[in-house]
Amino acid sequence: MTAQNARLRRCGAALLCLVCAAVMVRSAFVGLEIDEEYALSLGFRLVSGDRLFYSMWEPHQLSSLPSAALLAAFLHIFSHALTKPMLFLSASGLRDVSGGHNDFPSLQGAGHRNVAAGVLFTAGALSMVGVPLFIGFIPKLQFAQAAFALTWEKWPVLLALAVSTLLNVLYFLYTAMVLWLPQKDGTMAAAQKINWGKAIPAAVLLAIGLAIGIHSAPLTALLRQGFGLFCQY
Repeated sequence: MTAQNARLRRCGAALLCLVCAAVMVRSAFVGLEIDEEYALSLGFRLVSGDRLFYSMWEPHQLSSLPSAALLAAFLHIFSHALTKPMLFLSASGLRDVSGGHNDFPSLQGAGHRNVAAGVLFTAGALSMVGVPLFIGFIPKLQFAQAAFALTWEKWPVLLALAVSTLLNVLYFLYTAMVLWLPQKDGTMAAAQKINWGKAIPAAVLLAIGLAIGIHSAPLTALLRQGFGLFCQY
């Protein structure tokens, strides 16, 4: 069985290499599905002394997007950049006190065995759902505001927000509740030693996310100023 698995891995790696090579050949002979002439003209203008991303940035590239939608998209990136690493770090700490397993039965009561990881994962779950005061609430609010500026197009955006929130509730909040349930035998587990090497970086990310969630005006103002430099409306 081990030899068969090794052969399967080698075949998979070889197939992946062949696919990558085929994509590279296709890109070389067919193109990258971009405006090659426009891309070459950008390079020529750069050599000629134009300032990259300032005088080179053409208005038609982003001027069709409303400012609110761009702001919501960038805030969404910031939110996930802060929340996802916090979830991964805390999930690792919870897995360490669950026998190395990450299934729901093994994670039951893990929040009591590693309180710091349980609290951080719960905070990350609340942020992913979009609970106010957390950074995850800000992009959802901006997406909703951008949607109401549209006509019929607002309904798909609002529906996507609702479905996303529901899925996050079903996955993240359910997992957070499992962490704080009593163990399968009905007892409360004793807290184990906390891995501060994972807890401290996650706590720093949580603090930054809370600071932005509570007072997002400086970040939004900075992004709007950047949009003013790159885009023309």
